Amino acid sequence: MTTNIQVRLLTDKGEWCEVQDVESQVRGFFLCKYLANKPLTLAEIQSHLVDAAPTKISDRERLDWLSRAFWVEPSLTKWIAVGTAMESVLLSAETSQKEIVGQKALRFKVPEFEAMKKRLTQGVVSKEIVDLSSGIAVDNIEYLKNARSKMKLPKISPSLFKKGDAFAMVGPPFSVSDLDIGIPLVERLSQSNNFAYRVIETMPAEFTGPQFQSDSPSLQLTKINLKKRPRSLFLRISEPNYIVSGAWDVSQVNVTFDKLPKLQGITRKGEPTEAGVEAVTMAVGKQGSSCGGSGISVKVREISAKDKAPWSSALMSWVGSPAVAGKSTVRTRKFKGANEWEALVIDDIDLDGDGIPDYSVWNGRYQPQISAQGIWQAVFANVSGNWVVVSYNQDADCT
Repeated sequence: MTTNIQVRLLTDKGEWCEVQDVESQVRGFFLCKYLANKPLTLAEIQSHLVDAAPTKISDRERLDWLSRAFWVEPSLTKWIAVGTAMESVLLSAETSQKEIVGQKALRFKVPEFEAMKKRLTQGVVSKEIVDLSSGIAVDNIEYLKNARSKMKLPKISPSLFKKGDAFAMVGPPFSVSDLDIGIPLVERLSQSNNFAYRVIETMPAEFTGPQFQSDSPSLQLTKINLKKRPRSLFLRISEPNYIVSGAWDVSQVNVTFDKLPKLQGITRKGEPTEAGVEAVTMAVGKQGSSCGGSGISVKVREISAKDKAPWSSALMSWVGSPAVAGKSTVRTRKFKGANEWEALVIDDIDLDGDGIPDYSVWNGRYQPQISAQGIWQAVFANVSGNWVVVSYNQDADCT
């Protein structure tokens, strides 16, 4: 029996009520406190999850409300929230220690979580509100903050996008570091096209520790000379952070669509292009280091006409209205800077030819400590006449 299943009340014995499932006609007993004369709404659930003070709701209660939210309106987003919340409630200290000692995930099957998996394989049409227009804090990204101090965004006024409309990706191609964009991408593709998606787990949760905290105290600072440029090397030592990757017992999923939703793109020449999304395979839940991780893989099908620009030539992509052929433009600005780490390539994109940029894509390099080179990219969107960072990605600093 899941949330909002309709039942017929047969007897009320105080704490326990005898009920009959209207659909299956199965009879049984249910706690009376979980019965109501009207369906539970997401707004009511949110009032318990968001409005209630943290001290007034336990981890167990939080998990219960998240589970109810899934059954009221099933989605990949809500399922992962449930799987993540299960760890603090169902994983004992003893089992956690066994995972560390044995370096193996010991996640048992939970009937309700299994039922949620089954529900997602049957297909759901997303109703999730995917709003990236709240933006990413520029001040928290060192390279982008430095770039903004040297280059200015174009002056703008309201154009295409309003709050909640701007959804962009720093691709193609898609990479391991694009993990955070995968779930909103699936929800938006389903929501904007009214297409159902189906989720199948492809990899179980696995032990990936120890991970060393990147924000741990620096114990040694050594100056080295690399190509005659002084460079700092931080040697960080901290207690290992042992983790099991995934949302409860699943670390990767494959998402397919009942129909082919579209991704829009634009080339550096201002030519519209598009592709159909056949599947999205991605890591879910808590993950370890992005070096060597599975990240996200988007399987696309070329659907652009033969006389149009191919999908592979797109400099960025988004979900929503396509660029207007013959009117869309890309203006490229380049800034050399004092060195290669300050050099920038900026593409200001007008999708509808009204002379007002709708996107501004910033490309730069950062000075890695391990990799041969580091590349970062940020997408600003014109949301109601304000520039908002809606997407950011950078190569992981790996060997």
